[in-house]
Amino acid sequence: MSGMFKPTTTPDQCKKCTMGTFTKQKKSAKCLDCPEGYYQEKKGQLSCIACVVGKYNDKTNSVSDCKVCIAGH
Repeated sequence: MSGMFKPTTTPDQCKKCTMGTFTKQKKSAKCLDCPEGYYQEKKGQLSCIACVVGKYNDKTNSVSDCKVCIAGH
């Protein structure tokens, strides 16, 4: 199932990706960090959420909404 990963070879040991990560691949061995400009506040997701215009996120693996850009920067 996408949004889940399998860290071991033991059957039925799939786990949800943690907040700030995602995977699109079924039976993935690991989850990927959300890149800069994205975040994910839920577990077991297929993708990250992009920052909207006027907001930014300068960290990878972010679990919270993007920050508001300061005018002139």
